[in-house]
Amino acid sequence: MLLAAWAGAARAQTPSYRTSLLRAINAARATHGLRPVHVDSRLIVAARVQTRTLVLEHTLTHSSPNGAGPAVRVADAGFHARFVGENLAMGFGPRQCVAAWLASPEHRSILLSPRFKAVGIAASMGTFGAYRVPFITADFGG
Repeated sequence: MLLAAWAGAARAQTPSYRTSLLRAINAARATHGLRPVHVDSRLIVAARVQTRTLVLEHTLTHSSPNGAGPAVRVADAGFHARFVGENLAMGFGPRQCVAAWLASPEHRSILLSPRFKAVGIAASMGTFGAYRVPFITADFGG
């Protein structure tokens, strides 16, 4: 899903973007009576792999070039979970990204699932058409 371009998109690769997105995710979870998710470095690895795919293919897809989905990427990164979820976006700042996920039933169900205890977030700049936008992956595990 293409979401509105964000004026501060150049900061997508910075830790502050990822930290702001984590804060927005946990604020949404707290609003709904859920515990925060914590960052897991293995999930960050899985999210970075997918974000790289998004940037190279200039699209949003949950499939890797070899056809693997989020559960395979998360396991390949060493995180073995009963539950895996993945939210993607492009073109949003952190708060707008979470607002868009909350507005989408599929993304909302992942973001607000009590099953998820950990998250890995990756964001990188890429192009979509004539625009430079951040591509964002949030991989959740529980």
